[in-house]
Amino acid sequence: MPCHPPRRASSCTPSGLGEKSFVPIKFRCAVRNKQAPRNRKMGKTWALITHLHALAGPTLTLIYPLYASICAMESTSKLDDEQWLAYWIIYSFITLFEMAAENVLYWIPLWYEAKLLFVAWLVLPQFRGASFIYDRFVREQLRKHGVRLHDHHGHGHGAEHEPHPHILKAEHGHGVH
Repeated sequence: MPCHPPRRASSCTPSGLGEKSFVPIKFRCAVRNKQAPRNRKMGKTWALITHLHALAGPTLTLIYPLYASICAMESTSKLDDEQWLAYWIIYSFITLFEMAAENVLYWIPLWYEAKLLFVAWLVLPQFRGASFIYDRFVREQLRKHGVRLHDHHGHGHGAEHEPHPHILKAEHGHGVH
């Protein structure tokens, strides 16, 4: 069965718009017939990649960190607690940034993929990226601006004397009266 209605050699056109083709009909039909299974296979592969892409984001940014945070809370080590607390702080910053810059990020190609790579670096225990970012940037900014945070565990300066130590508050050390 031919791939298109039979035409005279002089009027055979690839697009049907009247331009002449110098490629014989038999060759064009053979190429189309060989590409059809490949195109179907590529379509299925693309669908699989799209589905994996849709699962990778939530798994990498939420499901694995949630599981690891629960494991960290149940362990006796404080090192993993710091890693996952730092992750959630940085992930919150990323989310707030995305909310504020949504209209701009929409136009940046591969933003989502770049974010996934960055989050993978933050999450994977081989890199401990969240702890690195927190120690190098967040903690440095807190110290630079003289911000002291009081927590509900009594670790902050003077937290044991506060009437409501469970309330998180920031004090600036810049000549407060």
